[in-house]
Amino acid sequence: MAIDIKNLSAKELFELAQKKEQEEAEETALKEQIKQLKDKRESLVQDHTANLANIEDQIQMLNAERDTLNKQHSEQLAQLDKEIAELSGEEAEPAKPAAPPAQKKPATAPATPPRAAASKPSIAVNDELAGRILEIMRKRPSISDSLLKEQLKGQGFSVASLPRVLDQLEKEKRIINKGGGNYALSKKY
Repeated sequence: MAIDIKNLSAKELFELAQKKEQEEAEETALKEQIKQLKDKRESLVQDHTANLANIEDQIQMLNAERDTLNKQHSEQLAQLDKEIAELSGEEAEPAKPAAPPAQKKPATAPATPPRAAASKPSIAVNDELAGRILEIMRKRPSISDSLLKEQLKGQGFSVASLPRVLDQLEKEKRIINKGGGNYALSKKY
């Protein structure tokens, strides 16, 4: 609604100016509050990503320790089998590696049947997601799908098609599935 200021008294003009000033002050305060919330959100995302990266590093160290222990165990078994064979005069059987403990696999989206894939996001969206995944993976030796999901979410990506994109990258031999939901870039990338 347009106001003709020629027909307003000085008092009405003053009240109108005060009202306009108050609206601008409220708008400025609202913008500042939004900025503070966005800054707080960004800080929260960064802290969460850093915490996940720390946990991911701990997981990698524990996986390396487990691999070392399994290797030592296999070597000790082989040595004992060799000694037993020498003492009994039999041929030594090759040592069977100890079965690694069962690992819980992270929950992933169910595989999409081929017909349903046509209704999924366009190839360009998946290509953009794949490119971002590879960019994130270039910064670390390996990464879990859960940390990857969090980093992608923090950067505004939809992760609904993440399992499908990871499968495709694995089929293209661009990444390696190290098991337990851990992935690494293949050596050629």
